[in-house]
Amino acid sequence: MKLTFAFFTLMWITPITSEITLFGACYNPRTGAHVCHFNSDHCLPAQDYVPETKDYRGRTVPEKPAEPAEIWWKPSEVALRGHICHCDEDSETFAAGNCYDSVTHDVTCHFDASECPLDAEGKPTYWLGNRYTSRVTIDPNGNGERCTCHDHFDGGPGSATYGLCYDQKTEGYHCALAQHTCEDGEQYYPNHVLKALGGVIVCTCNDVTVGACHDKAYGNTYCAVDGDSCDMGHDFISARQLVTEYPQMDCRLCNGLRE
Repeated sequence: MKLTFAFFTLMWITPITSEITLFGACYNPRTGAHVCHFNSDHCLPAQDYVPETKDYRGRTVPEKPAEPAEIWWKPSEVALRGHICHCDEDSETFAAGNCYDSVTHDVTCHFDASECPLDAEGKPTYWLGNRYTSRVTIDPNGNGERCTCHDHFDGGPGSATYGLCYDQKTEGYHCALAQHTCEDGEQYYPNHVLKALGGVIVCTCNDVTVGACHDKAYGNTYCAVDGDSCDMGHDFISARQLVTEYPQMDCRLCNGLRE
């Protein structure tokens, strides 16, 4: 069956109240640095010491110190330490993921390795991880290209794009952060697939709907991208559940200007 995205209908009506979605961070106890991210899956594991060596051209590759496993900070823990992580602010410590095309030598921005597109020869592109182009990794002074939740390299403000979750029964869709945020029965289309289909639908960060953390005891609800952002006593509500159960909340990945 051939899908025609031009005839999709939006699954949800935009609710009344727009909220800022805060992220957590991965903290390195050796360096004291933190990197804003969507969930704890993106925190780096412990790394062994790597001695100085030579590359294939005979150039010296400096040693790398052993690194402890990074510690996940929930958004509330980030705030307690005097920081803030969200997509509406240009965070110098944000690190999104990257895929490398060995044929064209292009690097594209994606949430995780599962979203890496095929190259011109039909082979999978290489996942470079979520720190390869971060300013923290490349240059502590903040120089160098990078992927963020709203910008892709030098593409300019709002150039970051995302995929969508499509419900074949209702022919509705919603822009999504990643495949794991789709509900059962929904099919995920990554950003590069949407582009290959003609770019009729473009999902930017302000189009991406996210979920929330809810405290049943006190009724407190705040926007969140993942259950890892929820404090103790809070349950995570998916984006689709949020629209049904709390239609007054409009939780987006970022709150930039919407068309």
